Amino acid sequence: MNPFQTVGYHGRKYFCDREEESKSLLSALKNNRPVNLVSIRRIGKSSLIKHVFGQLPKTYSPIFIDLEGTDSLTNFINHFTNNLARQFANQDKNFVQKLLKWASSFGASISLDPIDGAPKLELTQNYIPQLSSLDGLMRLMNQSKTTFVLAIDEFQEITKYEDRNVEGWIRSKMQEFPDIRFIFSGSEHTLMQSMFNDASRPFYQITQPMQLSYISKEKYMAFIKSHITQFDGLDEADIHLLINWCRGYTYYIQYFCNVLYSHLEAGTYTSLSQIKQEILDSHKHFFLSQKELITNLQWKLLKAVAHFEEVKTITSKEFVKQSGMATTSIQRSTESLLTKSLLLKENGMIKIYNVFFQRYLETLI
Repeated sequence: MNPFQTVGYHGRKYFCDREEESKSLLSALKNNRPVNLVSIRRIGKSSLIKHVFGQLPKTYSPIFIDLEGTDSLTNFINHFTNNLARQFANQDKNFVQKLLKWASSFGASISLDPIDGAPKLELTQNYIPQLSSLDGLMRLMNQSKTTFVLAIDEFQEITKYEDRNVEGWIRSKMQEFPDIRFIFSGSEHTLMQSMFNDASRPFYQITQPMQLSYISKEKYMAFIKSHITQFDGLDEADIHLLINWCRGYTYYIQYFCNVLYSHLEAGTYTSLSQIKQEILDSHKHFFLSQKELITNLQWKLLKAVAHFEEVKTITSKEFVKQSGMATTSIQRSTESLLTKSLLLKENGMIKIYNVFFQRYLETLI
C-alpha cells in the first residue's frame, strides 16, 4: 500500500509522530477528563483521535461522530444515532434488537444497510425533532458492560442550529452518565473558545483544553524518509522543500507524498516540479470554480495574499499597493473570505486556507 494515505486512519505504521499529544489524550480518557481538542482543518485531529482509539484497553468502546455538514437538530439526531448504532452494533450482538425497541418508542424505525448490514435510523415524515428521543439511546450506552468514549468532531456546528438546546442537553447527559468519556473536537477556534471559556455557556471550563499544532519538520522528514529509502533520486533537501511547499500541513504533505510515491514506484519520477504541476493541474477545475463563487475584488485580494504568503496587516501601504484595492474594499473582502473559509487567520496572520489553492494563485501573479 502507498504509505502516504490521505483519507482515514490506517494504523501506527502510517501515522506520523503525535507521541506527546497521544499520551495526553489517552491519559485524559483513562482518567475521565473530558477534552476539547482544537485545530485548523487538515492538521490531523480526526486521525489523532482514531490513533488513540487504537490504544485504548479492550474494555473501552470508542465512538466517532462527525457533525460536519449538519445544520439542524434533525441532522444531529440522525448523525448521532447512525454513527453510534453502526459502531456499537459490532460490540453488542443484541444491540440491534434494543435499537428497534428504542426507535419504536418515538415512532421511528431501524433498517439495515443493504451493503454492510449496519443499522440505520429512519425518521417518519411527521417526526418532530426532540432531544429527548436520544435519552433512551444514552441509557443503552450506560447499561453496557464496556466504557464508552464518545468523540464528537466539528462540535462547534451545534451552535449554528436553530434549536439552541443541544449544548445544554449534552452537558446534562455528561452529568447523568458520568462514566461515558467525551472528546469535543473542532476546527473553528473562535466558536470553540466561546463554547468552553464563556462563563454563561454550559461547557464553561469543564474540559481539558488541547491545541493541535503542526508536526515538526524534523519528525515529518524522518517519517517520509522511512518510507522512501528504497528509491533513488530523492534527497533530504527535496523533502525539506516539499514540506515547506505544503506549509507543514499534514493533509497536503500526505497528498504530495502520495503522488510522489506513486511516481517513484512506477519509475516515472523526474523532479519535485513535476509533482507540483501534476497536483495543480488536477485541482485546477476546483480553483476556477472558486473564482465563479466570489467577486472580482475578492479574487484580487486572494492573489494579493498569495503574493505575500501571509499578511499581518491587510491595511498596510505595501499590501494595499499590491492588491490595487481601496482599504474599505480590502476589509470587507477579507471578512467575507474568512467566513467562506477561503482565508484563514492564524496567530494574527492572514493566509490562504487551502495550500494548493495558494500555490495555484502564485502562478497567476
